Amino acid sequence: MISTYIKDNRKYYEVYVCGRYSNGRKFQKRKRLDENRQKIVSRKKAVQIEQALIFEMGLATKNDVWAFSKWHEECLRKMRLQYKVSTVENYGKTLKQWIPEEWNTKDLAEISKDEVHNLIFEILPSKGASVAMQKSTLRRLKRIFELAAEEGLISKNPARGIKLKAPAPKQLVLSQEEVNKLLLEGKTCNHAFYPLWTFALFTGMRSGEMYALRISDIDFESGIIHVNKQHTSRDGLHSTKNNKNRVVPISDSFKPFLKNLVSKGGFKEKLWQWADSSKTRKEYLVFDDLLLPRLRDWRHGEQAKPLRYFCELIGITPIKFHDLRATFITNMLSQGVAITAVMAIVGHSKMSTTDEYNRRAGLNIKGMTNSLGYKIARARDNVFQIA
Repeated sequence: MISTYIKDNRKYYEVYVCGRYSNGRKFQKRKRLDENRQKIVSRKKAVQIEQALIFEMGLATKNDVWAFSKWHEECLRKMRLQYKVSTVENYGKTLKQWIPEEWNTKDLAEISKDEVHNLIFEILPSKGASVAMQKSTLRRLKRIFELAAEEGLISKNPARGIKLKAPAPKQLVLSQEEVNKLLLEGKTCNHAFYPLWTFALFTGMRSGEMYALRISDIDFESGIIHVNKQHTSRDGLHSTKNNKNRVVPISDSFKPFLKNLVSKGGFKEKLWQWADSSKTRKEYLVFDDLLLPRLRDWRHGEQAKPLRYFCELIGITPIKFHDLRATFITNMLSQGVAITAVMAIVGHSKMSTTDEYNRRAGLNIKGMTNSLGYKIARARDNVFQIA
């Protein structure tokens, strides 16, 4: 059934399909968004979506029993059309590694909340899973079961309501003194990674964003760097993490370094991207104006080891490469830059993500205990006096 509704003085379409399984359970699905998460604005598009849902319902009602492994594979197939390959691989490998063998042939509707609870809190720890892995597995299970509930394959999500608190991942940052020492020692010994460390500390960009950055993305006249893509080993060349372009301002102290990089000419490399939405075929593009040097360790995703080793060597906090971004964020906040401005520069979609750096560094509470009003007592001639 196709119906219309009005929002903000515009007409949109809604699609609703309903049926029943042979066991009497109801199959129903309602859609107001297309495959691009946009409101349906034409009847033609609504008809296409209705036909797809009717086809989907036909498949579902012909196959009433969905074993967990069968539904898991179906979810992965759908996810490949929408998410990055790395995300789909995580949903695939994590669950296949930890899910009990007997679940694979078990009907989704027969998996109980107690079984999910036992898996997370008993089976996983007995197999050596960390708390972080327990939480990750639970999160993915909730999504798999929620999709099944949306399709009408199960009446309720057996993982809903199960919670697990995991400690926040340890993230280290360098102080300003340590940053200065890292850059001085890196430049003095002409370390191969020195340009990358410097760039990360002055821009806060992610490693993948830096890898895809071209000279044409640098605008000295406006004093900004355009960040509009990234390159990772599993997903190739694609949009930024939150799918939004942004700009990073070029500081006065960073500008001479950046101009020197540009003057050395671009670096050449062949990068790949998915050729179509099915993500089964790659196409290769040759770039000859990539800004940063193409280092072998960086190309293979091993940029963390050289940094950690060098930090230990010069006697500063041994951080990972991504911690350079954390250092940038924390030091920006400590200098009084508004959190909304920092969010825009580093590409955070949620304020809570940026505010987490405030909390870990204690930036919101520095100096607040000065208002306590009382003082430490000191002893003099066996008599306590107020200092």
